Amino acid sequence: MTLILPPNACVLQQLVPKASLAQVSSLNKAVRLWVLLDAIYRRPYALKLHDHDQSELDYETWLITQGLSFKEWYHCGLNHREWLTEVFRDAVPEAKDAKLIPLEAWLSLQPEFDRDAWIADFQAHTHLPPAAIAQRLETSYPYAVFHESRLQFLDTVSNGAEFEQHCQGQKRAFLIAALPEGYSIRVYNRNGKLLAAENIDAKHHHLLTTLKTTFQQGRALTEVVKIRLIQQIVEAFDLKESYQRLLRNDFKMLSELGLLKQKKADHRQRFLPLADLDKIKQRLNLHQPLRTAGQQILSLAIATEQLSDVTQKFLTPIRGIQRLFLDLDYVVDPEVGSDRVDALKLFLYNLWHQDKVSPLIQFQYSSASRGQKQILTYPIALYYSRRAFYLAAYGQTPQGKIIQHYNFRLDRIEQPQRMPWPKTNFPSTIPPELWDAYCQKQLPNEKTLQEAMELAWGFDIGLPAKPMLLRFERQFHDLYIHNSDRHLSFRQVSPKNLIETLENTYRDLDDPTQLSVENQQLIQERTTTYPQDAYYLAIFRVIENNIVMRLRAWGPKVEVIYPPELRKRLQEDIQSTLTMYE
Repeated sequence: MTLILPPNACVLQQLVPKASLAQVSSLNKAVRLWVLLDAIYRRPYALKLHDHDQSELDYETWLITQGLSFKEWYHCGLNHREWLTEVFRDAVPEAKDAKLIPLEAWLSLQPEFDRDAWIADFQAHTHLPPAAIAQRLETSYPYAVFHESRLQFLDTVSNGAEFEQHCQGQKRAFLIAALPEGYSIRVYNRNGKLLAAENIDAKHHHLLTTLKTTFQQGRALTEVVKIRLIQQIVEAFDLKESYQRLLRNDFKMLSELGLLKQKKADHRQRFLPLADLDKIKQRLNLHQPLRTAGQQILSLAIATEQLSDVTQKFLTPIRGIQRLFLDLDYVVDPEVGSDRVDALKLFLYNLWHQDKVSPLIQFQYSSASRGQKQILTYPIALYYSRRAFYLAAYGQTPQGKIIQHYNFRLDRIEQPQRMPWPKTNFPSTIPPELWDAYCQKQLPNEKTLQEAMELAWGFDIGLPAKPMLLRFERQFHDLYIHNSDRHLSFRQVSPKNLIETLENTYRDLDDPTQLSVENQQLIQERTTTYPQDAYYLAIFRVIENNIVMRLRAWGPKVEVIYPPELRKRLQEDIQSTLTMYE
């Protein structure tokens, strides 16, 4: 019974389906639930109770039939120092108490946990800035029951009445005051219920000592010191029931989600793993995407930002019924070369982790128009477009141009090899332009890609950029184009002064091109004949097939006024189509 559950944002969100992971409390709860699932389904023998002497296989069988109570989970795992020390020997060398282990350490239980990748995934899901996510990793303690409470030290309170007045209306807070006669404390839960109200005296010797030290330190306390102080308060006022309730609710939550079974034995609630691991995968959407007749029901983990609000609500089945389906066409069959693509992704992932400046790579590439070519290039990033993964790189291309940006489709790459940069003089095996860029530290990076994509509309960023002028039929525009987002450069312009607008765009591109007399006459004729229509200006990648296909899809509702070569291309395509149907 082994199942690896990655603690990515998609899985964690499904563990707290009614909450937002952007909230620290929800994130802590999701991680606690994941830790429990990871312990039960990936390495259950680590939870073996001390009075059981079975082999690993026998213990797994016992666990499936007898189950585990929340108290056993606490005693054999969370409160067992040997187990904690063994589990966290790398992440937290002196782990002796689960409450003092930060969120990042718990996540590191995942094999090959990558902090940066997790932050990027979590940012895409919650839209929180990376700095805020990193802070949660370092300062959140999932098993510190009262860690998220507001811990206030009121060292300026002059009397008990003033302290009581300050306490009114508090929720989920620890308030500690240094009064003239000593120390006083109030503890409230999230509902505003007063859990403890005491004056600290000699009977709480350890707590009194800690408080004196704490007030001397002022407010500059580490999170661990705060948690230890809260723990002493919890123990001093017998608030342990809250911690037990936390664990009990975790088990119940997993049971309600259908990830554990529940039974009653010896007047206790026991929780059993599911013997069928496929049910776990199904409920957490860990299966491969389903395919039906040219359509795809995509895993919602790759939903776009525009779909995030919907997917967060409908990601998991509602009362066991899937209520959200995405019908998307694939340009590339996801099953074609999938093993090779996965292996290549891992190859690139490891490559980019090894060196700050990535080495070159050499591979065989099957070009649709040029056949098999050997390529030497500098890999920059993976690029997901048109339902396929591409390698954005800078170097040789299948067309034979030596140095240029090019996007290689991953399923067409074979036999990739790492080619380190030579430490000697210019090597004959590397194109001179590429070697010069390396020596001058001017190799393109992810910012270069981002700027290129933002500059012009089109997928092939190695192609030159040029302005395009379009005219949309008014009714079609109002129904389908208005308020649509095609590209940053795609914008509506006034029919007045279009010639000047185009010339200014060329100047912005540092392009000396001048509009011909014929181009100017066509623009004036169209704006005079169709003043009611909508005119759009965009910067596009020349000879970009995807742009041509988009223009074809708009059909007679759009006219390319400029540039003339694109206008001619559309005229020839339309004429060829007409000839075929005559």
